[in-house]
Amino acid sequence: NSVDLCGKHLSPEEEDARKNKAIASLLAAVLRELGEDPSRVGLLDTPMRAAKALRFMTSGYQNTLAEVTGSALFPLERPRFALQPDLVTAPGLVVVKDIVIHSLCEHHLLPFFGRAHIGYLPSQAVLGLSKLARIADMFARRLQLQEQLTQQIADALNSVVQPRGVAVVLECTHMCMCARGCKQAQALTRTSALSGLLAEDASLRQEFMLHIAQPNARL
Repeated sequence: NSVDLCGKHLSPEEEDARKNKAIASLLAAVLRELGEDPSRVGLLDTPMRAAKALRFMTSGYQNTLAEVTGSALFPLERPRFALQPDLVTAPGLVVVKDIVIHSLCEHHLLPFFGRAHIGYLPSQAVLGLSKLARIADMFARRLQLQEQLTQQIADALNSVVQPRGVAVVLECTHMCMCARGCKQAQALTRTSALSGLLAEDASLRQEFMLHIAQPNARL
């Protein structure tokens, strides 16, 4: 537990309140430096609301890969009536596309957001599908670069599942490009990270790209 200035041990709830108050105080000072009055009616609660929002948008720092994936790694079983019962039959590509992500650019503290497409070629185990989205969300909810975020998701999947190959593609819009600087509101940034057979085998790579290019089927 954290300790306050008087040496008192703080509960998790008290530590949350302390952090929110400290960040809100700094944001009130920022508003004053911008020429605003934090005491006017419209801004009275803004520093605290913004503090809570910032902490939520960077909540990925509080999670670990082990916590996010939990016990959702499932070993592949040998087919009961296989001709070669000692061999594990690994499935083909597993692809989860259009995972919505929101993050903060570490250069300007402005949002970037978009979609992540994740694929891997299992070897000895598969990961629960929702965990792919949770891994992407954990790393996205930190101060980030899109290039770095893409690689972190791929590295995490390699570490947890140890598959035969991994492919990650992110497509994002950056407010630091849309609302300031070059002001290119229609610009889309696409990044990729490939490893194993998905980096080496052009046909597998093409299969993954075809999967993520296809429109979602209506259920």
